[in-house]
Amino acid sequence: MTILTKINPKIIWFVAAAVVFLFGCASSEKISEDENKTSDETYIFDEVPDSEVLKFETPVESEDIIYEVQIGAFSTKEKAEVFGDRSRNTLNKEVYVSFDSRVNLYIVRLSQEFISRTDAEKIRNELWTHEDYDDAWIVNVKSK
Repeated sequence: MTILTKINPKIIWFVAAAVVFLFGCASSEKISEDENKTSDETYIFDEVPDSEVLKFETPVESEDIIYEVQIGAFSTKEKAEVFGDRSRNTLNKEVYVSFDSRVNLYIVRLSQEFISRTDAEKIRNELWTHEDYDDAWIVNVKSK
């Protein structure tokens, strides 16, 4: 018999765990020592002149923009029309389907136009409560 077969397996596990623990503690001590060292390479942020600071203003609604609520976009006219018909019945609102050549998709939007983005957001937020319309969004369609 070898010496390993004569030693209790519990002792072997204990020794292995102790070795792992000791090496684990040694590496964390090294990390702690490195963190406590001070560095001469401390970076202090430069002062930014006021002329370079960006200032954001609260957006003001333009009276020249018309807003619509878009409820879908589809790659085929058939899918868009089916969704449009279902939406008319579900929402009890007029919708239209048209092709948008900029995105190469058939879009479905509510027929109602809004001159105020806030009013469009109210309708969009109502639509978000319906599972099928939780990704509705507002688009700027044209100027007056």
